[in-house]
Amino acid sequence: MEMVRKHGAMLVIALSIFVSDTHASTQWVMGYYVGYQASSFPPSAINWTDLTHIIMAPMTANADGSLDTSFDIDKVNGPILAQTISANAHGAGRQALLMLGGAGNGKNILSSVTNHEATFVANLLAAMSNLGYDGIDLDWEDHVDWAKFDTLVHDLRNAAPNAILTLPGPALNLNTDTVDPHIPDIVKMLDRFNIQSYDGSTVYSGSGWDSWYDSALMGETPSTPVDINSSLGAYVAAGIPKAKLGMGIGFAAICYTNGITQAYQPTAPDTLFDDDNWFTYGQLYGTNGTFAQRYRHWDASADEPYLSLPQPEAHGCQFISMEDEASVAKKGAYSRKNGFGGIIVWTLGEGYVPSHPARNFMLDAVANAFLYPNATATAAVSVMQGDTWLKPSASHHFDALVTGTTNKAVSWSIAESDCGTIDGKGNYAAPTSQKTCHLTATSSADPSRTATVQITITKKGWSPQMTVTRYSEGVFTVTTTDSTVASVSVDLPASITCNWGYDFTGTQNATVCPVPPTGTNSFSTYIVFPDSGGAYPFEIRSTNNRLTKQTLTVPSCNPDSNGVCQ
Repeated sequence: MEMVRKHGAMLVIALSIFVSDTHASTQWVMGYYVGYQASSFPPSAINWTDLTHIIMAPMTANADGSLDTSFDIDKVNGPILAQTISANAHGAGRQALLMLGGAGNGKNILSSVTNHEATFVANLLAAMSNLGYDGIDLDWEDHVDWAKFDTLVHDLRNAAPNAILTLPGPALNLNTDTVDPHIPDIVKMLDRFNIQSYDGSTVYSGSGWDSWYDSALMGETPSTPVDINSSLGAYVAAGIPKAKLGMGIGFAAICYTNGITQAYQPTAPDTLFDDDNWFTYGQLYGTNGTFAQRYRHWDASADEPYLSLPQPEAHGCQFISMEDEASVAKKGAYSRKNGFGGIIVWTLGEGYVPSHPARNFMLDAVANAFLYPNATATAAVSVMQGDTWLKPSASHHFDALVTGTTNKAVSWSIAESDCGTIDGKGNYAAPTSQKTCHLTATSSADPSRTATVQITITKKGWSPQMTVTRYSEGVFTVTTTDSTVASVSVDLPASITCNWGYDFTGTQNATVCPVPPTGTNSFSTYIVFPDSGGAYPFEIRSTNNRLTKQTLTVPSCNPDSNGVCQ
């Protein structure tokens, strides 16, 4: 079979100088906090009762055994943030670990372990002490040398005899994969071995493989060959105790393009989109996100939810795999019933939904499933579309996100008597005249839980000022002075395609390509326009659902040998 595997295994060791309290021999919930998401997910947003451990990431290795503690921020503010996270964790009675490494850092880790091992270990322990951390999370993803890995584990254990050591390893394709013989021996020195069953590691794409779920609990088949249950079972068969084994989930969706609408459909050619930075749960479940309860389905054979959309969304997908409260409840019950050891979550910031009253509702669900199975959840409601601008007599559909209850139904009401009509399914008909209206969704499970949005009925158009700046043959940025601009996309002719392969065919054979936000009032991506530039139609949407189309000029480019415009 020709296959495209989107992510490889990650080798991680977590080192702590003291043993966890009440969760040491039961369920652990370990969440990653990454520096590059600090602006959208500040430390104050963390719900500490949902965690047993937090892992600050990433601290990277230099080839000489020294460390970079900028955490993808800078050398001053990165360490300050790390100290804040550790102090807050300890104040909440939780453990804090530093993650070392990440994708692309393995060569430097190998050099440090091979040529500067004593210095490297000393620097790791010094960073832990200076930043106020209880442990170190060794994320050695590439250029891994198992013999040197074994030596490093022994040296870290000797340096901190009471350490907690954990290792996330790969989910297994039982068609081809076996448990590496080093792993059971290494796990004898560990407290947890968690499988990295998320972010595309449970799916394949290409000839011979079918569409499947991210983090499927059950249901693997020869053409969908990875799930959590079979992977954990293989590690148990290799001699790893269940109590040391845990699973993993990510707080980002994956999806399939090219007309795939559900699982078990052929994926050739490659049809998978699984970039966690561009399909977070904040984007999926937030204002103007893709989630809609009416398109949500459940696959009992996999214990997984999914969306099957009638039309492609911004990434070109109709089949979207994600976690929700029901699926994490299944995972927590499975872990507790079978004596497994908990779960890792990548990343905490990707699960943050600021437009919803329960902003960390997915992490809350994980905690209830693994740590507090007898807890009573509280219902919360938000309107997915948020405040909305419409023209007189327009039609619009509204969706509600309901969490904290299995009853997802809502009733709809309009505060004003002359502000149009809405039916029980959320289909709204605007009045014929200009006015301001207020729409409320009320939870059927708990009528005290409501969400209200403002609908502005106006004939006035919206024309934000937009400017395109081009840096190279493929890199360009769209900037605006209008802070209400929420999203930008561009319609391309058939001769120009989107990056990352998440294009889809629209009207007049145009490719609708999203231009993701990269900063305040700034949107950027990689599309190879002709050197001559040209005028292209852009679609711009505001935070309150105003939509406009503008023709913007992409500047010409006289590229140098590196493709940079001169």
